[in-house]
Amino acid sequence: MTQHNYRWEDYSDQYRTDWERSNPNRPWNDIEHGYRYGWQSAMDDRYRGRSYTDIESDLQRGWNDYDRTYRTSTGTQMERTWDDFKDTVRQGWERAKQQFRDTF
Repeated sequence: MTQHNYRWEDYSDQYRTDWERSNPNRPWNDIEHGYRYGWQSAMDDRYRGRSYTDIESDLQRGWNDYDRTYRTSTGTQMERTWDDFKDTVRQGWERAKQQFRDTF
């Protein structure tokens, strides 16, 4: 995925604060990597100018590899299914597209 000059780490605290304010009963740590996957995918040149509906099946196919990489890097053992995260993936995608609409 092409990241341009945008780094998740530079935005994650802002997104976390907004998430926790809007979703007090669902901890950020439970959904962050789904949100991040959507956000990073929105920055990917392959998806430039496309809607989420157009690329959702691509993201779904890539989910297991992304999740496996995430679990390895964080030491998490539990596999998480696409259905568990598809809503937060979309939210991450939509937020990035809105925030960086002049770029992507």
